[in-house]
Amino acid sequence: MALTLLQIIQRSAVRLGIQRPTAALNSTPSNLLVELTRETGEDLLKRHDWQILRERLTITPAAATIALPANFDRFVGPGQGELWDLNLDVPCRGPLDAFAWDALNVRGITAGSPPYWALVGRVINIYPTPGVSDQFFYTYVKNTWITPSAGSVATLTDFANDADTTIFPDDC
Repeated sequence: MALTLLQIIQRSAVRLGIQRPTAALNSTPSNLLVELTRETGEDLLKRHDWQILRERLTITPAAATIALPANFDRFVGPGQGELWDLNLDVPCRGPLDAFAWDALNVRGITAGSPPYWALVGRVINIYPTPGVSDQFFYTYVKNTWITPSAGSVATLTDFANDADTTIFPDDC
């Protein structure tokens, strides 16, 4: 069973030789330990593509732009961004940098080529504009590494309750 935020803080206090707190959040003596726990969790999130945080999303955009999901942290893949065209069964070309994306939009491409894509802000842009039946998919790492005390799935990016847990193994 995963350790709660309060249990993590209490174990840390014992290791540091300070008084064991009875509360974590909204407790002045625990503020530093809670903040260090947050920083550690965010660091663990960034250092590894945790399997439990991977999500595959299939989309039928019928438009040239697709907003990233709210829980998006980063793409998974060899090039850190693999968008697949399911109709052509090929990866889209990209992600393009700003210069290449602008050049593509000015010059265009020949028909029959795999689509190109670029990430602009938190929006995937596809060229040429997909048709209404075109489907794409990509895999990404979610930023929700905290499981609320009342839930069974990680859906939070910050602790809301002393009984919240993380998806990381306890020894992390």
